Amino acid sequence: MGTSNVVLLSIGGHPGLSALPLGTFFLGASLVSLTVTPWHFQQWGRKVGFLVGVAIGLLGTCLGIVAVLYHSPPLLIVATAAFGAAMGIGFYLRFAAIEVVPSHWADKAVTLVVSGGCIAAFAGPESAQGTRGIFGEEYEYLGVFVMTGIFNIANGIFTAMVRFPAADSKTNPSENDSQSTTIHDSFDKEERWDRVKSILKSRNFMVPMLISAGSWIIMVLPMSILRVAMADAGFTSRQSLLTIELHFLCMYGPGFFSGQWIARYGPRLVSVAGVSISLISFACLQLAGSANSTSNAEGTELLLWILGMALIGIGWNFSFSAGTVGSTRSYTSRKDCKSAIQAANDGVTFLLTGAVICSASYIYQAGGKGLAGWRVVNWVDLGFMVVFSILLGVDLWIERRHSSGATTSVDSWASPSIQ
Repeated sequence: MGTSNVVLLSIGGHPGLSALPLGTFFLGASLVSLTVTPWHFQQWGRKVGFLVGVAIGLLGTCLGIVAVLYHSPPLLIVATAAFGAAMGIGFYLRFAAIEVVPSHWADKAVTLVVSGGCIAAFAGPESAQGTRGIFGEEYEYLGVFVMTGIFNIANGIFTAMVRFPAADSKTNPSENDSQSTTIHDSFDKEERWDRVKSILKSRNFMVPMLISAGSWIIMVLPMSILRVAMADAGFTSRQSLLTIELHFLCMYGPGFFSGQWIARYGPRLVSVAGVSISLISFACLQLAGSANSTSNAEGTELLLWILGMALIGIGWNFSFSAGTVGSTRSYTSRKDCKSAIQAANDGVTFLLTGAVICSASYIYQAGGKGLAGWRVVNWVDLGFMVVFSILLGVDLWIERRHSSGATTSVDSWASPSIQ
């Protein structure tokens, strides 16, 4: 994710397309979520389902290696779409986490799984930097794709070590599993689809899903162009790498405590905190200057870049974790709809994210590149933050209107789980 734009440029890709690989990454995640995950976990269980994702990731590795060897930007874009599809499956680990813990641990389980990215925050970018050029200058980033293969194999080994109840129940069903199967089979496909459509139309699903999508868009829009923008502003590759690493760390680090906050204060309030932090990050990123400015003598400009990207990572964690927890509540009493709802949530989230990211490099170029282009990207990002804020405000207004009326709202996505 953090290297795809510079890889594209290194093999002859047009600067105006530098954000396209990351965009297709998310579009690949959306495609697999909408077409594969609604049924393949249900048919094969969690373990086999995640191993399929690992296999798709290895396909991306092979395509990426060939793309670098033959300097083929189109093939690189296909490779990143395959990596995105693998991520689209792998991201279901946060849903699977809820299934392997007691219900009172559900909120914490989601955020703890997401916080596993603290390792990836440094392992990914540092392995990309450490393997840069080991196959010669002509194939500068070939080592990046070799490392993706190693990480995918490690992922497969770890997945094989986990006992997922949904998978094990296929070969050794318990009494509860049998009852669940009986309930599941009692509804025909048409009635189940009606249930799914009812959930998809509900505020209980739509709002947290849009929060998840908004958190990704707000975070990834500047991230997708960060290293290119910092290079144009005169910063070194190591400085931009440090910035992206600390950004990734702040994306996942808050997961060690954000789950407790979601349980205590509810997903909506934590989402409000997330967008508030993102607004502060906008101020930092807009004030960030070039490496050659006089104020950067003491590292002030670099600090603003780092602080801005760190804050936007924290904002993403709060909002995305809250949106994920909120969306799982939409099917709590309708387990037969679980796979379809999870697929719709991730499919729409990544589709909207990918569509926005594909335009990031064009927005940057239209602004004049360098700091001018970077600030245009940030203004566009601010627009999404405003839309995000309006969504939360309208949702709160609707809930209060229901609460003060004769009818009681059935939408409970924003409620704390600790009363």
